[in-house]
Amino acid sequence: MNTYRIDKKELKNKKVLAEGYKIFYQGFKTKHGDYCYADENGNVVGTFHKVEGEIEECNWGLHFSKNPFDCFSFYECVQWNEFAKVRAYEKIINAGEKTVAQVIEIVETYTFNEFLEVLKKYNKEKYLSDGVNNSDGVNSSDGVNRSNGVNSSNGVNRSNGVNWSYGVNSSDGVNWSYGVNSSDGVNNSDGVNWSDGVNRSNGVNCSNGVNRSDGVNSSDGVNCSNGVNRSDGVNSSNGVNWSNGVNSSDGVNSSDGVNRSNGVNRSNGVNWSYGVNSSDGVNWSYGVNNSDGVNWSDGVNRSNGVNCSNGVNRSYGVIKSQGITKSIFCFNTSGKLKLFNKKISEERFKEIIENINNFRWYPRFNNLIDMKEEKQYWYKVNIPSVFEIDNKTAWSTMPEKMKEYIKSLPEYSERIFKRITGDLKDDNN
Repeated sequence: MNTYRIDKKELKNKKVLAEGYKIFYQGFKTKHGDYCYADENGNVVGTFHKVEGEIEECNWGLHFSKNPFDCFSFYECVQWNEFAKVRAYEKIINAGEKTVAQVIEIVETYTFNEFLEVLKKYNKEKYLSDGVNNSDGVNSSDGVNRSNGVNSSNGVNRSNGVNWSYGVNSSDGVNWSYGVNSSDGVNNSDGVNWSDGVNRSNGVNCSNGVNRSDGVNSSDGVNCSNGVNRSDGVNSSNGVNWSNGVNSSDGVNSSDGVNRSNGVNRSNGVNWSYGVNSSDGVNWSYGVNNSDGVNWSDGVNRSNGVNCSNGVNRSYGVIKSQGITKSIFCFNTSGKLKLFNKKISEERFKEIIENINNFRWYPRFNNLIDMKEEKQYWYKVNIPSVFEIDNKTAWSTMPEKMKEYIKSLPEYSERIFKRITGDLKDDNN
């Protein structure tokens, strides 16, 4: 059975059976299957989608939630997801937190922050009225003031939609939580302050979109993470500080675009790497320091464009080499002060490395930095979509003027240059 797009005319004046909200993966893709709700131009608003056959809860159909808070039971509360309002037609099955439909229309889309406003508005419309001590809908609760829709809760003030919670102040949509202040959309969480969209988290302060995380401060889009401070777009990570776009990583500090990496400090675009410090564009590498464009390498220090090499120090464009220092464009060699595998003086090395560094370019072995440049902000980047860039592609973006300078050097070797940049098959000859 298939899901497919239909024209509005096919509904033939059929009534809207329900309205609600739906979250998608980035690009309006779904958690299960490969169906995309966007048309060939990337548009989704005003599109209609239908499934074949009989719909069945959890098994087949187009699912959505009438209550926007329920959406987070099925999709993570992170900025790189897509958010929309939908309408259902033809046939629906109501099943608690979700509803399954035969046909849905995507009515409106929201940014992450816009969806947080939808959550706030939903609570105010749902519980708006007057009651005891300027409050409404209060049940089995103590110390409630200027609040609506409060159930089995204590010490609630200027808050709406609070359930099984204690010490809640100026907050909306709080459930099974303790010590919540000036926050919205909080669920199964403790010690939450000035934060929105918090779920199953503890010790959250001045943060938005936090899910299954502890010790989060001044951060947005944090999921399954602990000890996160002043960071955005953090997922399945621990000990993250002043960093953006961090995924499945531990011990990350002042770094952006870090994926499945540990012990990363003041570095950007790091993927599947450990012990990285003040370095950019590092992929599948260990013990990297003050280096850029490092791939599948260990023990790299103050070096750029290093691939499949170990023990590399203050070098540029090195591949398949061991124990090499102050060398430029070297292949399958070791030692120090080399240019295209030829011995050079200290003065010659300083001259050439300075000229190369003036071009301010190095190969990038993953797409994290490019994604950030496209989105402008790290919290908008879809970190799970990071991928490795092969050696030839990484070197292919070298500026023409830089390439001309390298080829003008008396020590230049066409064979070594092509092996390093991927134009020739690497071998040991």
